[in-house]
Amino acid sequence: MSWESDNEFEEMFSEIRKELYKDDFFHLMLIEDVERYLHYLREHLQSANDNDLLADILKLALDDYQKDEVDMALDELSEKGLIQMVVREDGKLAYQATEQGLEVNELINFAGNQIEEQLNNIMDIKYSPDLFRVTGVDDSIRFIDQSDNFEFIVIPAGRQHNGEEFVRFYHTIFQDYHWGSPNGEYKLVDEIQLFDMLNTNYNQSK
Repeated sequence: MSWESDNEFEEMFSEIRKELYKDDFFHLMLIEDVERYLHYLREHLQSANDNDLLADILKLALDDYQKDEVDMALDELSEKGLIQMVVREDGKLAYQATEQGLEVNELINFAGNQIEEQLNNIMDIKYSPDLFRVTGVDDSIRFIDQSDNFEFIVIPAGRQHNGEEFVRFYHTIFQDYHWGSPNGEYKLVDEIQLFDMLNTNYNQSK
């Protein structure tokens, strides 16, 4: 792409950069190092033809940026001993995890499972988020099914030793929204019974 002067190019480049910020381009494209992306964009603009579309030039710069991100990540993992380069059966080079890398991956997966389990664990009550959404206050919780057909009100009732261990108990009130009048079925249940109540799809079983 031909430019009459460096100033003309810089003015054009400045306008493009302003528009990219204005349109939240860097956030939408998950670009963390904006200056590095702009470096690639500058290079492609300077070498572009007069009939090249700006959208295509932005894509070329993004491809370079993403390749650079991958290369940097691979270098960092390699330096930490988490991956190593090997020769595949077809003679091409590839990366594979080292024993240390596999151990780290297992730890990450374990931590992710623990976090997910904690997210579905309210006041030591485990429930299926696919079946219920949760509302309530500190001393009681309402578990409302996703289809708005019924709810369980759950109130902690303390713990009791059964001779071997302490077991948590809960007051529960079941309410069906489709009954013609106010209703509520009360039960005192232990933690195992409550788990079964909150992880059974009553919409399918009824």
